[in-house]
Amino acid sequence: MAELASRRDQLDITLANYRQAAATTATEDYKVAERATVLAMLIKEDPVTLELAKLWYALTSKQRPSPPSFSIGIDS
Repeated sequence: MAELASRRDQLDITLANYRQAAATTATEDYKVAERATVLAMLIKEDPVTLELAKLWYALTSKQRPSPPSFSIGIDS
């Protein structure tokens, strides 16, 4: 569903679907959380980006020995 929406340039729907999938305890796949985070950054949904980045970090910590580091560039 999310991929179909992205092909139709409905990125808000795509994000909602990925966000739901990332938060589902049955999924717990850091790659889904990663994709959702990147999409949220792309469409400048800052509060959602932060929420998803935290989830991505938590899932990565569970599934991989060394979690990724996050850096957010701020233009001045």
